[in-house]
Amino acid sequence: MKEIIEFVSSSIVEGVVGDIVYNSLKAILGSSFDILSRYIKNNKNEKFEGALEMLLEQNSQLKEEIEKLIQESRYRNRENKAPIFQEHSGNGHNIGGNNIQGDLVGRDKVVHNHPK
Repeated sequence: MKEIIEFVSSSIVEGVVGDIVYNSLKAILGSSFDILSRYIKNNKNEKFEGALEMLLEQNSQLKEEIEKLIQESRYRNRENKAPIFQEHSGNGHNIGGNNIQGDLVGRDKVVHNHPK
């Protein structure tokens, strides 16, 4: 439960309209999103936590949807960190153990060869 509370809280605080997580949470929570958002923005953290916990306890589907969003968010974050592009001229080469693969527009994709 704590993970969901922290995720929803940080997504509201850091999110902007148009952000996929922010918009998804708004859709999942419906009219409750505005109430929870006001609690966060007015530093009423205990009211926020209590209201969110009550919503999640009353609606297991809501909890499952937010848990799924957390997993998707982790996956997107992991995927977004993988490719690193840098400008170069010439064909593929190797720098510091990373294989540099050029694309058709003159950018490079660093393929990390290090174990994760």
